Amino acid sequence: MEPECEEQIRNFWQSNTDPLPAKLSSLGIVLSDWSIQNKLARRRYAKELTAKLASLSVLDPDDETLVELLEVKLALNLEVDKNEKSLCGSDAYPNENTTPCHADSISVYTTIWSTNLPQKVKINAWRFIKNYLPTTSNLALRRLHPRLGCCFRDMAQESESLPSSHPFATRSVSEARWSPPPADHVKVNFDASYLTISRESVSGVLIRDVNGLVLAACVHSHLNVPNSEVAKALACDQVVSFARSLSFRREIVEGDSSSIIKKVQSSSLDKSDSFAMIVNVKRRISDFANITFHHVRRSLNELAHVLAKLGRLLPLPKTWMGEAPILIEEAVLRDRWWIASSA
Repeated sequence: MEPECEEQIRNFWQSNTDPLPAKLSSLGIVLSDWSIQNKLARRRYAKELTAKLASLSVLDPDDETLVELLEVKLALNLEVDKNEKSLCGSDAYPNENTTPCHADSISVYTTIWSTNLPQKVKINAWRFIKNYLPTTSNLALRRLHPRLGCCFRDMAQESESLPSSHPFATRSVSEARWSPPPADHVKVNFDASYLTISRESVSGVLIRDVNGLVLAACVHSHLNVPNSEVAKALACDQVVSFARSLSFRREIVEGDSSSIIKKVQSSSLDKSDSFAMIVNVKRRISDFANITFHHVRRSLNELAHVLAKLGRLLPLPKTWMGEAPILIEEAVLRDRWWIASSA
């Protein structure tokens, strides 16, 4: 019996002074009304959770969005468990500790989310406990992988027969490489490293020419950053400010945050936390002869990502002209070699 139901019975029994038969009859009516109201409230709450789940599904899958997505899914699963228990009756769960939402599980989840660990670690720990890791056996059980064995080997064999337009088709190595800009342009890659606990972010910006040479690079820190999306927006704003100060007027800007790139490209008014940064970027676009923004995969934006993470270890702000940190320079040399060999 649910605690709310027990409370309803207790309150009614203590406040009603009718004879026992009339008292029991009235109690049945009260419990019937309470049950209807409780079901309606649960349905409304489930609809709100479903709507929130749908809205989160279309957002950029950063750490905070994933955590909020998991919390909504947990709440939705708990509601489903409650409904199943109420429909099956107490015989379906003879022991409270065998229910899907027993106290031990709740304490484990509470412990995981309250630790001062990166959000990705918390998410993977939760997936491990729930056995949601994409292992071969789990994929086979969910019929996402029809054959047991090495999934990478099977995918490699199957992808050879797929058309080039298929998302799982084998791609050439050149398609996964950084590509140089036109001769009269420079290419700017940006990214941000965000620390959830301290609410600090570091922006990394790397500018290269048609030959893949580093023209300039910089890292800047920001305090009191509310979330990772704002951190990316600050990095995008840093791109425009940094390039403008160096008198570059023709740029191709690349970043791995699809939400920020879409907001910069959109003509509609942004009402998110990154509103001020997006407006500032759009306002400064008119200072350039030609500037375009493109979303790329993380693998094509890796150097900016490494630069932003490296900025945590350096006194900030810091700027390099015609060079970059040694880790970045080594990767740049590999890109230049690839450009020269594919020319």
